[in-house]
Amino acid sequence: MMPELVSIGGARLDGVLLTYILSAAAGFGALWIWLKKRPDVQDRFSLDLLINAALIALLVWKLAFIVRDPQAVWHSPASLILVRGSSTDALFGLFAAIIYLLIALRLRKLPWRRLMDVAPFAVLPGCVLWNGLSDFPYRLIYAILLLVVYGYMLRVAAVSGSGESARTAMLGAGIGGLAVSLFAPYPPGTFPELTGGLSALQWCFVLMGAAGALLRSHTGIGSLSGEHTSINKGGAGDERSGQETGAGEH
Repeated sequence: MMPELVSIGGARLDGVLLTYILSAAAGFGALWIWLKKRPDVQDRFSLDLLINAALIALLVWKLAFIVRDPQAVWHSPASLILVRGSSTDALFGLFAAIIYLLIALRLRKLPWRRLMDVAPFAVLPGCVLWNGLSDFPYRLIYAILLLVVYGYMLRVAAVSGSGESARTAMLGAGIGGLAVSLFAPYPPGTFPELTGGLSALQWCFVLMGAAGALLRSHTGIGSLSGEHTSINKGGAGDERSGQETGAGEH
């Protein structure tokens, strides 16, 4: 388990921040290796999109406390290193990263499904390390679950841009995470608040699984429509070819 404060030489670092940096590095390292094995995806995707999004999420989460208490930095400049934002600030960082990705995809004219198919190959390994280092051993079961989902995705060669990888990741992590959370232990003295009988983490799993199910339905409709259109075009082409052949014979 990563301690709250990590001493490196004479410097003191926030343990949670260090865990985030290590997890992000592991995720992007795993993604870089995967892209090397998939040149068909590498040629059509820019890794800097996800790196920039991760940096934006980190900066907003880390520095949001300055907006609430700007004098803290004036009185103690070391707070820039030792103080981090709250869980709400982390959500703001996530929203800021999503907004950046939406704008970047629009400017670069890249399909969002391609990004969603690539992102899990960085997010899942990063989350494996995050859960392995945070609140050990209480989150270890989540790390094992995500590792299983990640291993399954590596074995299945999904078509890039089809939404298959994103669908697998969201369904596996969502449904599997909800099932695992029913048996996962909590640290001593921790009692999560329940809303509708579920904790905030469990509701996140429910939403993730629902998003994966909706993405599957939409992808399936799109695929079936594409196949139906191709069949109709092929049939019409065959019919025209037959008519032209008949006319030539006459």
